[in-house]
Amino acid sequence: MFEAHYFAPIRPSQLFLPLLEQYSQRNATRSRIINILSWVAISAGPWNSHYYGSKAALLMFSEPQHCEFNTIGVDTVAVLPGIMSTPFLDKLLTEIERGLRDLPPRGVAGYGAYLRRMGSMARQSPSNPMVSDPDTIAKKLAAIIGRNRPKFRYYPGTDAKAVGWISRFIPFTLRSMMFRRASGVSTP
Repeated sequence: MFEAHYFAPIRPSQLFLPLLEQYSQRNATRSRIINILSWVAISAGPWNSHYYGSKAALLMFSEPQHCEFNTIGVDTVAVLPGIMSTPFLDKLLTEIERGLRDLPPRGVAGYGAYLRRMGSMARQSPSNPMVSDPDTIAKKLAAIIGRNRPKFRYYPGTDAKAVGWISRFIPFTLRSMMFRRASGVSTP
């Protein structure tokens, strides 16, 4: 998980940094590094800590990168989109069904409610107004790339904007309770 979501994105920025700096100096324009993350980098829920952690690690890498590279004419931008209506959701549903079938009874007791809730959400995603169309997100990404001086962080997608707002204004303890309730996780 960390290989794909953390190390793989930072290697190109390290390799191409000298070229990005040269481009910025020669053309009197700023270069860009755009890190595509997910809103889970700022507001993680239960059960997928390795996934959430890998996304958060890239965001934490991007913040100092933004400050450091700014001095050499390179902008680092973090884009945190939300859930998109893609084949990933179909694959998620298949994996959930397989997980429920293959888990031992203790696993079903611990994870079953959450997995069923996730499956239900995946099935309902085509009609969910919080799920974004990938073309809409791509257009927003193109607009971000085209900005003269982009800000550091963007939340394209309705759910991403909501989570960005929630993470800024609702304390972690309350968010944690909300995630547990929404995902069917009980507290002893």
